Amino acid sequence: MAFKGFELDFPINFGTLDPTVGTIAESQKVKFDKMKGWNDSPFFEYQCKKVRSHYVIVKKHSKVNCVKCLSAISNKKCKSKMCKQCCAEHGAPTCAAHKKK
Repeated sequence: MAFKGFELDFPINFGTLDPTVGTIAESQKVKFDKMKGWNDSPFFEYQCKKVRSHYVIVKKHSKVNCVKCLSAISNKKCKSKMCKQCCAEHGAPTCAAHKKK
């Protein structure tokens, strides 16, 4: 349905449907890849991952900028939300010393 909307340039909304449930075949992955550049793509926050001989659609991880330097991506295990370099400058030996629990 989303690919047909792509072909007709018609915006599609999944509503309450979850695209991460189930698997897709190689032919469907090709269509998924064609829709990547589409501005109205409902798959903007999803990506395809290969699992054995099929693909699954998974949600992309959100990237959070470092609160100190504002340019690097923060370490996802750091509760201070800093990149590794800023965390080391801050005084903690490693992010593992104060990781999220």
